[in-house]
Amino acid sequence: MYFFRSANHTTDVSIKMIDYYPFSKKDSNYMSSLLTHHCQEIAETTNSTCTKIKSGYSGNHKTKAFMTKFKIDSETEPSSYSTIYAVSSNSKSFIITFRSLLNRDYNKFIQKTIIN
Repeated sequence: MYFFRSANHTTDVSIKMIDYYPFSKKDSNYMSSLLTHHCQEIAETTNSTCTKIKSGYSGNHKTKAFMTKFKIDSETEPSSYSTIYAVSSNSKSFIITFRSLLNRDYNKFIQKTIIN
């Protein structure tokens, strides 16, 4: 697992390589439900709210990608965003999570990512 933090501390990134799993669109629906449930459980224990903003799947014979984005609101902390991607390509898979105070679109970054 790898962790990165932006110089201004507004974004944290974690990357975890996992066993190859060429998931399908049906699998991505299950992943979306699981992650939404998990986010809401954490929000409940931390006295915050977790709202799913969007979720999606893109795939072809070589590459599969899943994305979901949540907004986390708290009375004591600034709002934040959690964007999670699962990518399978070239017989390898990884999960990358962006946690940020800013609502950014990371899709172009993911599209340029090639697993060697």
